[in-house]
Amino acid sequence: RTWRPGPLYAGSKDVAEATPDTFDKLVMEDRRAMVVVFYADWCGHCIHFAPVFKRMAAVMSSDTRFGFAALNCAQFGQFCTGVEINSYPTVRGYHFPDISGADTRHGGDLPREEYRSETGFTAWLLRQRLPDVLPGAPTASAGGGSAVPSASSTLVPSGLAAPLAPTVAPAAALVAGAAAAPKVVGGGGRRSVPVDAAAPLHHVDAELALMYSFRQGVFLRATSNGTSPGEPPALSGMALDELCSWLSFVTEVLPSQDARRNVAALRDVAWDARSSASGALKQSVWESAIAGRGLAGLPPQAGVDPTPYWRLCSTYTCGLWSLFHLLLLGVAVRPQLRVPGDGAEGFLSAGSRTPVHPGDALRRIRGFVEFFFGCDECVANFLETFDGCHLGRCDLDPKDGRGAAIWLWKVHNSVTKRVASEHGAVAPEPWPSGQDCIGCWPTPDTADSEAVYRHLVATYWRPEWTPGGAADGGGDSGGGLDFVAGALLAAMVVLGLLAWGVAQARCRRTSKTA
Repeated sequence: RTWRPGPLYAGSKDVAEATPDTFDKLVMEDRRAMVVVFYADWCGHCIHFAPVFKRMAAVMSSDTRFGFAALNCAQFGQFCTGVEINSYPTVRGYHFPDISGADTRHGGDLPREEYRSETGFTAWLLRQRLPDVLPGAPTASAGGGSAVPSASSTLVPSGLAAPLAPTVAPAAALVAGAAAAPKVVGGGGRRSVPVDAAAPLHHVDAELALMYSFRQGVFLRATSNGTSPGEPPALSGMALDELCSWLSFVTEVLPSQDARRNVAALRDVAWDARSSASGALKQSVWESAIAGRGLAGLPPQAGVDPTPYWRLCSTYTCGLWSLFHLLLLGVAVRPQLRVPGDGAEGFLSAGSRTPVHPGDALRRIRGFVEFFFGCDECVANFLETFDGCHLGRCDLDPKDGRGAAIWLWKVHNSVTKRVASEHGAVAPEPWPSGQDCIGCWPTPDTADSEAVYRHLVATYWRPEWTPGGAADGGGDSGGGLDFVAGALLAAMVVLGLLAWGVAQARCRRTSKTA
């Protein structure tokens, strides 16, 4: 099977799948206490939480005081920005007398520690002070039902036992003759291919994930602070600063000339918004900027539904790992790389081109995860690993490209292992396998970091992607067009100087003769 974006609750008897057009009727106008989960269909934790939420709704379906609904923020991002949803899954309550904000369109956040447990959440709902349902109210959110539980009712905890997200990429996007066995990577899938064929394909997946993030992540931290009454939330402050820094960084590191040009245009939109009187980026402005914009041969539609365009990956999270590895290695192999200043704090100082080191690249990746990635538990775990100096991060020299790449590789493997453990799956073997990387594992439990680094470079980067080089067409062609143009320009300058010198010498000889 291939993962495709779409509603996780369609067809449920007990959970109504809402849209912006039906939200008021299903939630705001309903007389019951409504429990609504806001989710993203690409989010692994949301996928695994869906059957849990459905079971809780089924248990409560005969209690006429409660109703359950869901809304897919991956599909309806502007609506979720408007009610300030900034992580997934988020569960909110409506019409609960004792929950702050439950009488507004935003709703009130329900205690996370309660709804993580099926038994605990059912008991918590039954403890709430609620009036009897008014005459004429529906008796169940979407039909069906079961016995009304008592406060002492117990459920058999099933954890998050749903199947893992599908891991096989679309057949049309695969390299002919590639190995067919899928691997689970941080909630998404990735196929193995020969190392010498992998880099261009990872490049496509990286840019595809970047495109998708422009719609899925940029406005997660939008707020109503500083906006006029009635205006939708906007991006400002630290979140906008991080967006400017992230886009400036990506503009310089991506191998594709076309992708750099398009990302630079978006960077300018963010810069202009930050320097405006309001100091804020409106979502309508951003949506207009990304509309009709592709990257390196990927059409604009790929940013809406990336499914048909994946090469090695089949999920957004897998594509993000490709993006992070590619960007970090792009810095590690190019020690002279410089990034133009954008006026932000930190390594991007205004008015100059500042060297960017692997340590800076890691901080940009951290900033992206904190501000622009919606999976709540994923973000918490990554920030704990990064800020807690786990796996030796704080011992790294900021200029140590190999060390930074190995650290991210260790994090990637630890995430894969943790996700498998959380969902009761057998942990896959560490990546890369001994078969894919001869010499990476001298013993089953010990990796050769030098061999792993060489494998990472060969897998995610190509020698022709030199500073200023080009890899248009989604990374399949790679080329050093900028380098060639620069060399031609330098040659023209040298020839011009030689011609000028010859002319000056002739003038001097003519003057002496006269």
